Amino acid sequence: MRERLSGQSLLTGLISVHLIIFWFIVFAIPSKSYSQPVEELAIDHVQTRILETADTLPIAILYTSDDGSCSYCLEASTYFSQTAAALQGTYQFYTVTMNPWTDFFDTPTGQNLIAYHEDIRLPLTAVPTVVLFADEQPVRMVSASAPGQVETMRRAISIWNDQWSLPRGDISVAQISAPEVPTFVGTHRDDRPIVLTLTSTDNACRHCLAGNAFIEDASRYLSSDYAFANVYFDPWQSIQAEDDMLNFLKRLEINLSGLPTTLVFYQGQYKGSVVTLGQNLRISLSQALPMVKNQ
Repeated sequence: MRERLSGQSLLTGLISVHLIIFWFIVFAIPSKSYSQPVEELAIDHVQTRILETADTLPIAILYTSDDGSCSYCLEASTYFSQTAAALQGTYQFYTVTMNPWTDFFDTPTGQNLIAYHEDIRLPLTAVPTVVLFADEQPVRMVSASAPGQVETMRRAISIWNDQWSLPRGDISVAQISAPEVPTFVGTHRDDRPIVLTLTSTDNACRHCLAGNAFIEDASRYLSSDYAFANVYFDPWQSIQAEDDMLNFLKRLEINLSGLPTTLVFYQGQYKGSVVTLGQNLRISLSQALPMVKNQ
């Protein structure tokens, strides 16, 4: 009887020792297997870090504050940490802290950051905000407080990877005149939505020239999904004399604020606009396709 009890005691002791070792490994030794760290990124290192994404994972940046006066920032940090844990190995996660957030955008550093985000067409107007980057390029902005953040970010990078892996085709952009627009839009019954860009080849409209390049690039990849067409106004101010064109836009309640402007039509109906300028135009159109066809 004593031998059996001694054996049980030894077994119990061995189990206890192994449990202690196991819990020490889990809780005392950091490991990427259990969590995805969110690193702090200095504000003046943001652009440098983005340029390092060519050979690394995409990055997700949470612009936030911990000065105590941003009631949404704490909640956003919680969501961001949960997202980091759920998407480990998909993104690298960074937090950029702005203190005090109420005055940050008025500082020289804040103004430089605002200017950078305006240049990449993802305007940074408030905190908290999440911005995604991949291959040195902006991907999109994501709500910092939405519980659906994980799925949104998973889908965003999936679309990015799928589109960037597609083979390039030839430029496929039709050229139509302003008077032809109503008929072209109204009679087009191809299942592809129309991406119609009002633009110019006038050197005085530098945004038009940049936008034309983005449209052409998008057409190389998405011509099977969209029919691309440009309407050129040379010089660019000549659009002001196109009364029929302006009236057509007015009937659709489209406020033309300048060139270039990219409009989307499907089955004769106006579906909305997309930002022409921005290297994520192809991604925006890819994400919009299901909504354009189903709304």
